[in-house]
Amino acid sequence: MASVVEPGSVDEVATLLRDASRDGLAVIPRGGGTKLDWGRPPRRADLVLSTVRLDRVLEHAWGDMTATVEAGCTVARLQHALAEHGQRLACDPLWPERATIGGILAASDNGPLRARFGALRDLIIGVTLVLADGTVAKSGGKVVKNVAGYDLPKLATGSFGTLAVITQAVFRLHPLPHETRTLTFTAPRLEPLCELALAIQHSQLAFVSLQVRAGRSAEPGLDVGFEGTRAGLDSQQDELLRLAADVARVDPPAAVWRTREELWQGTDPAVVGTFSALPLFQRVKQQLDPGGTLSPGRFVGGL
Repeated sequence: MASVVEPGSVDEVATLLRDASRDGLAVIPRGGGTKLDWGRPPRRADLVLSTVRLDRVLEHAWGDMTATVEAGCTVARLQHALAEHGQRLACDPLWPERATIGGILAASDNGPLRARFGALRDLIIGVTLVLADGTVAKSGGKVVKNVAGYDLPKLATGSFGTLAVITQAVFRLHPLPHETRTLTFTAPRLEPLCELALAIQHSQLAFVSLQVRAGRSAEPGLDVGFEGTRAGLDSQQDELLRLAADVARVDPPAAVWRTREELWQGTDPAVVGTFSALPLFQRVKQQLDPGGTLSPGRFVGGL
């Protein structure tokens, strides 16, 4: 059974990883534990490195619309702090009350707002990482110390904790919206909704979020989110209703943008594409974690 360690600083993380690497121990970084079942099961797990004590919002430069936050801070806590100045991190990952900043970065859990604001790799502008040998690396933000020229913020995003332990991140922010509106459509079959979703994406509609729901216990649905002024929302709604004239509109379900949390739990695994960059990933893993200390086997191809 793996032991759990809870370092309280970047230096403590560095010391733990340096010792674990020396002793040949496998380390699994963990944030809120909401996505430990994402990716492949690790081959070994000797230590679970929890970021629960690294939970501070270090700086909110609201004039520059940036924020520096520790990896163990929950998404909900960060959003609450930013909202006091009318700002937000423009992403909506699963289970924000428990999901941590480091966790959503490692898992690249973006949410439907990606349609307007981009993925987390587009929102992160700086990161502090601890490599498997205990080296502390920083990139972007106020301090620049790159490792072999890598774009560390983007490299760490979606790496599932296999390359380094994320300890801090710097994000660019967006204003809170004046008003939001969601339009929901339903159909007995999924195909008309997918066709409508494609039509929306190729239209001039300024939607901010888009999701197609296809769970086992309910009729398929399509949700389209908008933000802006009331007049602007009315105009967008009229245009969307013209585009969706052949599909039934219904009232959106309660907490519509949280419904995917339940749908995810009821979805079978599926192959969504082919993977062609495995040799490149292998080289990066070999350079940053040659001993296979961090989450061995969890990434694509058993890396």
